[in-house]
Amino acid sequence: MRQAALAIVFGLAAAAASAQPYAISWSTVDGGGAMGAAGGTFTLDGTAGQPDAGGPFAGSPFALHAGFWSLAAGSGGPQADLSLTKTDGQATAVPGTALTYTIVASNAGPSSVASATVLDTPPAALLGVTWTCTASGGSSCPASGSGLINASVSLLVGGSATFALTGTIDPAATGTLANTAGLTPPSGVTDPALGNNSATDSDLLDPRADLALAIADAPDPVAPGAPLVYTLTVTNDGPSRSPGMTLVSTPDPLLVDFVASSPAAPTCQYASNALTCALGALDPGGTSVVTVHVRVKDTAAGPIVNDATVAGAATDPVAANNAAQAVTAVQTPPAFAELAHGTRVERALPAAAGSGGDHFRIRQDAHSSYEVVVDAASGDLGTGEGPALERVDAGGTVLQSAQAAGTGPARALRFANPTSTAIEDQLVRVRARGAAPPSGADDTYRLRAWDTTLIVPRFNNAGSQVTVVLLQNPTAEPVTATLYFWSPAGDLLATHSPIAPLPPKGLLVLATAGIPALAGASGTITAVHDAPYGALAGKTVALEPSTGFSFDSPMLHRPR
Repeated sequence: MRQAALAIVFGLAAAAASAQPYAISWSTVDGGGAMGAAGGTFTLDGTAGQPDAGGPFAGSPFALHAGFWSLAAGSGGPQADLSLTKTDGQATAVPGTALTYTIVASNAGPSSVASATVLDTPPAALLGVTWTCTASGGSSCPASGSGLINASVSLLVGGSATFALTGTIDPAATGTLANTAGLTPPSGVTDPALGNNSATDSDLLDPRADLALAIADAPDPVAPGAPLVYTLTVTNDGPSRSPGMTLVSTPDPLLVDFVASSPAAPTCQYASNALTCALGALDPGGTSVVTVHVRVKDTAAGPIVNDATVAGAATDPVAANNAAQAVTAVQTPPAFAELAHGTRVERALPAAAGSGGDHFRIRQDAHSSYEVVVDAASGDLGTGEGPALERVDAGGTVLQSAQAAGTGPARALRFANPTSTAIEDQLVRVRARGAAPPSGADDTYRLRAWDTTLIVPRFNNAGSQVTVVLLQNPTAEPVTATLYFWSPAGDLLATHSPIAPLPPKGLLVLATAGIPALAGASGTITAVHDAPYGALAGKTVALEPSTGFSFDSPMLHRPR
């Protein structure tokens, strides 16, 4: 082997560079050899001056053609290894919350770049997107923007531009949230490693909806036998949408009877003493209302408890507010004075005003009629229309208001119970009119009550006899009356109601044998009406057509 050292200085000229010296050391080996030449930013390895030498040997910005030391200018251009990273620092995300991505564009060289492009198109589920950017020394990027990032950056070797992209995840979003960003080199710059120019961040979405339940009851307290209404309100305090909810309400079945709900079936179903409602989706800040109607049992004597719960299809971060309870007090029925036939009450009303006043219980027998009169009012009660007289239910709802009775501040209630059962939960109320209560012991009134039902002890259509009923209205007002026909055993045989009220001074004549149920029957008759006590007159006449015999039976009032 022969070896020699030769120092050669080449003057190489490039289009945009001045001449630079290069030192080449070489050796030859029979059948081939190796040579290394280094200078500037490149290294050339190969065999030169041998018949089998290859070439050209490229080195930016020059090329060496082996064989006979031919050196020519090359055109490789600048290179820059650009890279981009992206992360939000988490693997899961909650819809409805804010999210920030950190996007870093970097340049590992060897060349600087101007006007590289960073592109990030946020997913549709990311709302209200804004971003900022900060560059390292000597590099540059836009300071801020909104929506997608489509930004031009300039990066020195070793430089970077850091973007912070912030948005709020759609509260209704589900599944996976994926966001991809990319970095593209400018025209004329070669990136030797394009695989690190883009990055994707993916988060599994975990919806969380804080549902809160509230319940209100009305009225409270409530009277036995009265209606009671519950209003249940579900609120979504977010941050995510609740895709569905189940509400359960359990009013005490021992104290109330379920009546209805809104929404009704099929959204809400009552079964096994519980109302279950399958409610729909609820956005953050939204409310859903369910109304439950029940009736308090007549025997209810303690507080009524309604426990309610709500559960959502999304994770609830605050379970403590998913239950609510209403406790409704039940009024203790006062020991009202009883009104009966012939009752006469005189008392002062010094402290009653508005909806207050004195209350009296009145039992109404089946198929009976009644009159209650308030009069003889004195003091402040004796002025104007006098005290108010009303028939009310156990909850205080007015069923009937009295009408004038004669002249002066006298009022009368006339009513009937046409049903086959007694009514025991209605009251008669006397109260002062207006907002100012009476102020003296002389503010008194008188209250009287009567059973106005008329009784005929006998009618007979048996054998050859027939009975005619005569009912006279001697008053100046029309009267409505109903006749009830009873068997000797007390069974109701027939009912007769005149098609029109009996006119003033009018007379009803009724041949009872013409009523199919009374043909061949006998028994008693009662007359229920809305005339004053003792105002109507009547009788039955039993006729024996074959002999001309007749027998009168007068209609009787209960004695005072």
